[in-house]
Amino acid sequence: MVRMMDDRVASARKRRRKSYFALSLVIILFVMVGIPCGVYFHIQWRDRIFRQEMVQVVHSQEVGELIKKGLEEWDPHAFDGKGVINTYRIDDSSIRENPMGGVDFDAIVNDEKKFDVSFHVDRYFIGDDGYGPIKSDGADPSTELTDALEKRYGKGWSETDNAAEKYRKEHPQEFPTPQKKRANNNRADNNDEWF
Repeated sequence: MVRMMDDRVASARKRRRKSYFALSLVIILFVMVGIPCGVYFHIQWRDRIFRQEMVQVVHSQEVGELIKKGLEEWDPHAFDGKGVINTYRIDDSSIRENPMGGVDFDAIVNDEKKFDVSFHVDRYFIGDDGYGPIKSDGADPSTELTDALEKRYGKGWSETDNAAEKYRKEHPQEFPTPQKKRANNNRADNNDEWF
């Protein structure tokens, strides 16, 4: 009878050891698989939130004004129908974080993929005042767009700084000021009175 009791106790101990072993194995698997998976999904979630913030910044009115200003520096007749650049749209698939800070993205001109301009924008930290306004750190047009601008405005167009401003000064008749527009409108009104 004592021997039977010893066998029962020994088998109970073996079962407990097996259950402890199985429980230990489950815990080790959870630690080795579960935690890295959790970290991975957390990083993916954080990256998705960060990407959404970058897209919001790039599509903001402030960045839109910087894009227009940058394109107008390249083409003096930008957005008036007389120049090479008439419209632009931001290529969302090109929005990416710059390792040195800021955001890089491409603007596609006139809905032609070959006419793209790469932009870099950044917002700098100003100490106690927090962050300053968004600034453009430059734009780089594609070679096809540069060729089209040179064809329209002359050779060496892309090699000079402030080329659009120089063109405006050299060809003032193409860029009427508000005073010239009013004077032309008044002349037209006066001519109508004579008839």
